[in-house]
Amino acid sequence: VLFRSVVVALVGHMVTIEGQRESYFCPAASNLKDRATLIPLADIFEQLQQCKAQAKLVLLDGWRNDLFSPPNLPDGIAISRDHPKDLQPPRDVIVFASCAAGERAHQHAQLRHGLFAYVVIRGLQGAAQVEPDRHITLHTLTDYTIRHVTADALRDYKLSQTPELFATDVTKARIQFNHTDVLL
Repeated sequence: VLFRSVVVALVGHMVTIEGQRESYFCPAASNLKDRATLIPLADIFEQLQQCKAQAKLVLLDGWRNDLFSPPNLPDGIAISRDHPKDLQPPRDVIVFASCAAGERAHQHAQLRHGLFAYVVIRGLQGAAQVEPDRHITLHTLTDYTIRHVTADALRDYKLSQTPELFATDVTKARIQFNHTDVLL
């Protein structure tokens, strides 16, 4: 079966261990001293390159790092609070990150998950829809998300959070969502 689009959402903690260039997604049972419990983003990108879908989107809601702040941080491990400035996905993978380099992603106080995830979910449920078209495109979703996350973070947290899109060529990506088909 050939899928037109594949969307992978990683919501949780992501870390870049100081002195290394690689970023890791931290699943629930992560142990920073045991790299086998962490998932390198490079591995996810490699798997997506092998996927035959025409468009591949990775939603990264991370770089909160609250879980890994002192005193929860293991001895001898230092965490960079920034995602790498050189985060570049492979040619045919698009990454939409929850914040720009140097920023932190914020937790949505009432809903107990990231502000970015909350706004993306609202967008996919129809808020990013542009009339009269019934479809939500990558462009309308990213535009909606960037505007609302940036404004909400400034209003609610008095801090900057600007989602960032990483892609070699976004014009070739034909990702389209029908909000009536979105299951969350």
